[in-house]
Amino acid sequence: MSTDENLMSRGCSMASKCSLCNINAESYEHLFLACPFSIIIWQWMSGIFGIPLNLTSIENMLKACNLH
Repeated sequence: MSTDENLMSRGCSMASKCSLCNINAESYEHLFLACPFSIIIWQWMSGIFGIPLNLTSIENMLKACNLH
């Protein structure tokens, strides 16, 4: 996935800003766990499937899914 963080690690010089919330730098962690937009999506999916999700890490989210 070509996040700003990934592109910068490959030598691209750019100002990073999340394309969803325009607040924080774009990184995998922000896009999937910390962006207000993604949090709303995870909460919606959690309600549909009835699985309480721990958004502190991808590993914790997968563990919650494996338990159900």
